[in-house]
Amino acid sequence: MKHITQLLAAAAVSMAIALPAHAETTLTVHYPMPGFFKDVMDTISKKFMEENPDIKIQFASPSATYE
Repeated sequence: MKHITQLLAAAAVSMAIALPAHAETTLTVHYPMPGFFKDVMDTISKKFMEENPDIKIQFASPSATYE
């Protein structure tokens, strides 16, 4: 009985170690000229997040110019 308990405990530890961690990642993206790129960036980020549900995209306040 003790041997079975040890085997089950070892199996549980092995499974816990083998399972990947599912941490959510957030990427902050900055881009210039919001009047020109906003629609493109929204479309790209939406598609990316659909394909990568564990990664979220957030946008920093876009700069009005390249300067």
